[in-house]
Amino acid sequence: MTGRRSSKYNIFRHDFCQVLRKHIGILIIGVIIFLVLIPFSTAGMSGDSIFEIATTHEQMKFRFIGENFVIPVYVAVIVYGTVMGISTFRFVLEKRQTTLYFSVGLTRDELFFARFLTALISMAIVVFFPMTVSLALNQVALGSYPGMISCYFYVSFGLLLQGMTACLLGIIACLLAGTMAETLLFDALFLFGTSGIAYSVNQLWLHFTWGNAYGAITYTGTESLQPSLIKLSAGWNPLLFFYQETVDHSMFYRGLTRIKADDFSWERVII
Repeated sequence: MTGRRSSKYNIFRHDFCQVLRKHIGILIIGVIIFLVLIPFSTAGMSGDSIFEIATTHEQMKFRFIGENFVIPVYVAVIVYGTVMGISTFRFVLEKRQTTLYFSVGLTRDELFFARFLTALISMAIVVFFPMTVSLALNQVALGSYPGMISCYFYVSFGLLLQGMTACLLGIIACLLAGTMAETLLFDALFLFGTSGIAYSVNQLWLHFTWGNAYGAITYTGTESLQPSLIKLSAGWNPLLFFYQETVDHSMFYRGLTRIKADDFSWERVII
């Protein structure tokens, strides 16, 4: 019995290593991209570096991601997670590969877990490594500040969760589809469906509901009366649930009345 378990573990380890090896190229490309988008954007750009007093004005206490790079980082996390999800599970779309993989002596759960683990490890590396480099650069340039470490962990875990959410949706799309085209279509529906529904309903309300304030803009065009349905539903939106948190907690400027970083709740990451 022990020998059989050991043999099965060896098969699982071999399968996991093979999957990881096949995706090492994607991992390296991802690390390079995120090193540019995260630490380089905040410390390496002339005229907008945390090492320059003209940028910090002695009020910036930490900035993990350059202000103009928050959206590119967020989009890159979603794209990378989607690519890893579809790439690791694309074998289910090809009948020959499916038959081959299901005959190697592992259960479907074990096969799927090896691929999910590969995606999780890859996602964790491309998020935490650049964020850790950015944290180190911040401490060298600006020193330590209350809330810096907690915001680092909060933003890092949040981006990891956002990436793994996109990854899981890509995996589900693969399992439901029969071709790559169907996979991409399903994945797009999963990612953008909530935003599309919220936007469409909001537009209908604006045009056909008298007195609706959600998403309505004042005559000056400078502010909205009430948040749009997209913003109100962001917490349940697989595409946007951590976007505002990334904006709010990836950097902090000390003001006259604002001396510490905004509080946050780990419920957004845990639940």
